[in-house]
Amino acid sequence: MAGIMASMLALVGCSPATDNTALAEEITRASGVLGTTVDITHPGAPWNTELLVRVYVDDPSVESVAQRVRLIAPVLAQDATARSHTVGITAVQGAPAAVAASGSQGQATLEIMVKVAGVLEVSSGGNSVLLLSPDDIARLAQG
Repeated sequence: MAGIMASMLALVGCSPATDNTALAEEITRASGVLGTTVDITHPGAPWNTELLVRVYVDDPSVESVAQRVRLIAPVLAQDATARSHTVGITAVQGAPAAVAASGSQGQATLEIMVKVAGVLEVSSGGNSVLLLSPDDIARLAQG
């Protein structure tokens, strides 16, 4: 019974209703992107926590997206979740409202994050998601 209660409390503490609006707004101001969304996810199991940051950009080039990630890093370094869990970053071309109105979220997601990982010298990059460890974030935040 105690195990079930502990599991329930852990899940309640990270409910989908967690408000990440302030973090998203701070990231948008710091990075100069068109918009940002931030979600807490639990890939594979409730005890796996990951912060998913989606940045909307007008310049889809590898160097521009890498620069946005460098500018985001100091903000993430101040966030308790990002300091202790993996952060996944995706980049979407276009303004949030325009992308949502067109229904092209998936098509607008940039497939360049492996190259962005190379520019930033981090090892975890997939086609559409750049994964940053807390150590990566701390290093990038220091410049």
